Amino acid sequence: MDRLRFAVIGCGRMGKRRAEAIAQNPNAELFCVADNDIAQAKSLAAELNCKFYKSYDDAIENNKIDAVVVSVPNRFHAEISLKSMKLGKHVFCEKPMAIRSEDAELMVKTSLEEGVFLKSGSNVRFFTNVVKAKEIVDSGTLGKVLFARGWIGHQGWNLQPGSWFRDPELIGGGTLLDNGCHIIDIIRWFIGEIKECFGYRVTLLHELSSALEDNAVGILIGLKGEPAFIQSSWTEWTGYLYLEFYGENGALYIDNRENKAETKVKMKNNSALVFDYSKEPQNSFKKEIDDFISSIIAGKQPLPSGYDGMRAVQIINGIYRSAQEGRKISVYGIQHQILEMNWMEKFG
Repeated sequence: MDRLRFAVIGCGRMGKRRAEAIAQNPNAELFCVADNDIAQAKSLAAELNCKFYKSYDDAIENNKIDAVVVSVPNRFHAEISLKSMKLGKHVFCEKPMAIRSEDAELMVKTSLEEGVFLKSGSNVRFFTNVVKAKEIVDSGTLGKVLFARGWIGHQGWNLQPGSWFRDPELIGGGTLLDNGCHIIDIIRWFIGEIKECFGYRVTLLHELSSALEDNAVGILIGLKGEPAFIQSSWTEWTGYLYLEFYGENGALYIDNRENKAETKVKMKNNSALVFDYSKEPQNSFKKEIDDFISSIIAGKQPLPSGYDGMRAVQIINGIYRSAQEGRKISVYGIQHQILEMNWMEKFG
C-alpha cells in the first residue's frame, strides 16, 4: 500500500520528536508541518524535507493527508483533533487529550462517527520495562492485583518564564494534568477501570496561577474496590516515575527514577526477578509513532486509544473536583459503560 501521509501540527519540542520519528518510518511520509511560528515551521521543514504552513487549517485540509499529529498547547488539542477527524484523518493527539471532560468525550464520539482512529499520546506505555511489567501482570504471576501506588514528576523544568505551561488558559491544569495523566493511564491499563476518586492539590514552591498546582495526590478506586494511591509533582528533584503493584502472590515494581528502566518482581516466598533495561536505548517516542503507523495499516486501534485518553481526562477532572469540594467523586457510570461498549464494538 501507499505510505501514510502525515501532517504534524506544532513544531516545538514534542512536535519535532514526532516529526523526526515519522520521517524515519518506511511506511510513512512526513508531508507537512505547521506552526504559528512560521520560522520554526520553516526550519523543521527544511531539516526533514517536507512542506510547511503557518495555519493548521491549510495542513489538515489537504486531501493528500491521511493522519494528523497534534502537538500544540493543551487548549487547542480538542479543536484541531475534531476538525481533523471530521475531514477523515486519523489523529494522534498528545496527552492530555483535552482539558475538559466533555471535549474529550466529543472527540471519542467523533472518532466513532467518522470511522477514524483516535490515539492519545503516552510514550510511557512504550518504556521497555513498562511493557515487560504489563506482560507479567497479564500472565497472572501476581494473581489478582489488590492495590497499587506510584508517583511521577520532575523539578518543573517546563515552568521557565514565558512558557505556555505557566498560562492556565493554555495548559488547563498543573502537574496532575501534565504528568499525572501518564500514571493514571498506566494504572488503568494494569488493574482496569476506575469508578471513584479523591484528590488534593496545592502549590508550595513555584510562583503559579491559583489554577495550577505543583503537587497533587489522588486515591483511585477500581471497580472491585482496589485502591490506587498516586502523586504527581513539579517539585520532584530526582524524577521521574515509580510504580508498585501488589497482588495475591507477590509484588511488582516499575522503577524509572534517575535514568533507570527496571522492573522487579518479588513473590511472597521472597524469590525475586529483576529486568534491567537501563543501559538500553528506550526510543519510546519512535516506538509509539511506529505502533501508530503499523496499527492504522493493520486496521486495529492504536494504544492508548482515544477512549483511554478520555478516561484519563475524566479521572483528572474528578480529582480536581474532589480537591475543590472535599468529597469522593464518581467517575464511571452508565454513560461511560455505553460509550465503552460502542467503542469496543467499533474498534475492538
